[in-house]
Amino acid sequence: MKNGKILFPLIFLHLAWSQVLTTVRVDFEKYTEDETGSELICGTIYHKIPHIFFIQVSEPINQIVISQPETLIIYYPEDTLVFKFSTDSSFAVTLLQPFLGALKEDYGLTDLGYQLSRYERRGDTLMTWWRPSGKPRTDLNKFFLVYISNAVHYVELKRKDGTPICTSRYGEHLKYGDYYFPLEISTVYYEDGDSTIEKIKFFNPGFNIELPETVLNFKPPPGVKIEKIPWE
Repeated sequence: MKNGKILFPLIFLHLAWSQVLTTVRVDFEKYTEDETGSELICGTIYHKIPHIFFIQVSEPINQIVISQPETLIIYYPEDTLVFKFSTDSSFAVTLLQPFLGALKEDYGLTDLGYQLSRYERRGDTLMTWWRPSGKPRTDLNKFFLVYISNAVHYVELKRKDGTPICTSRYGEHLKYGDYYFPLEISTVYYEDGDSTIEKIKFFNPGFNIELPETVLNFKPPPGVKIEKIPWE
C-alpha cells in the first residue's frame, strides 16, 4: 500500500552525536535487492542535530518524512495527504546512522548498550569486538568492527551461534575535521537461508550549514488531509 509506507526503516533514537556538527544535508541513493526483486530510492536528508530529520524522497514516489521529538510525519504532496504519528520517543533514520556513526569513536555502540570486549591492532588496522554491556551472556548479538587509518571499513553483527546477521563494508571516506564519513556502504543481510543486498551512496554532503525554513518548521499546505495515528 502506497499511503503510509515509509520507504526506509526508522529506529527509536538513543544516540547522542558529537557537538562537532549542528546540521547535515546529504543526497542519497539506496539500492536494495532480494529474491523478490529490487528497489532504488533517491532523495535528500536534512538533519538538525540531535533529533530533527527531514527526508525528501524523489524516487520511486514523491514523499516527505519528518521525524521530530514525539512526532513522525509522512506527507504525500501528490495525494495531498499527511499521516501524523505520535509517540513518547524520538526516531532516527537508520539510513543515516552509518554515516553519522563516524562522529563516535565506537561508532555509537556504547550508546546502544554495548561494551568493548577485545581489540587487536596490526599496523594501521584496528579490530574491535563488542558485546552487550552488563553481565556477560552468550545468547545476545555481538559486533565486530575493522578500522583502517581511523576510518571504519567493515562491520559484522553475529548471532549467538556465530552466524552473521549482517555484514557491511564502508568506502570512499570523506574527511571532515578529524572524522571520516563513508560515502558508500554495502550491506548483506542474512535470514532463513536468504540474503538481502543493500547499497547506499551519499552525495554532496554539507556540514554545519543553514537549513531551509521549510525544513526546520514544516507545515502542510492548506487543505491537506491529516490523519493522526498513535504509534504502536
